[in-house]
Amino acid sequence: MRKPHGIAPRKAIEILRPTPAQRDRAMRLLLHEARGDEGAEAMAAAAERVCQRLSLHSARVLGVDTFSALLARSLTLVKPDFPFLEAVTVDPSQGRLMGLRESLQEQATSQVADGIVAVVATFLALLATFIGEELSLSLLVDVWAEGSLWSDAS
Repeated sequence: MRKPHGIAPRKAIEILRPTPAQRDRAMRLLLHEARGDEGAEAMAAAAERVCQRLSLHSARVLGVDTFSALLARSLTLVKPDFPFLEAVTVDPSQGRLMGLRESLQEQATSQVADGIVAVVATFLALLATFIGEELSLSLLVDVWAEGSLWSDAS
């Protein structure tokens, strides 16, 4: 019996989960952009800056459409674990998260941080799958040249 179109087997989705190193990179980027503030608003603003910087700098490798598609896929993959992100979408022309700040209303700060880290980490996992781990890490280093971000990263 065939499965309906658009329903991936659970095992295939699990393969796309970010590695601990990718989660660590995502957290480092977000905390850097939030200047260490782990509050919901600061993390949402940091996520917007991370997406904007990645979109601008990855254009030469990915293009805006591919970046937006990977970001949208990342969001889709984490929504089952973070239902408050259900109303968040990706603006395909600018590769940014729309409705993120609004979705945070009445959410626990730790839940917000976990959800935002999950989106960025999943994006990094998809990016590494798409262009390779080495090239994706090189892109991150190009965008965030601050050595302190990567000194302990794997």
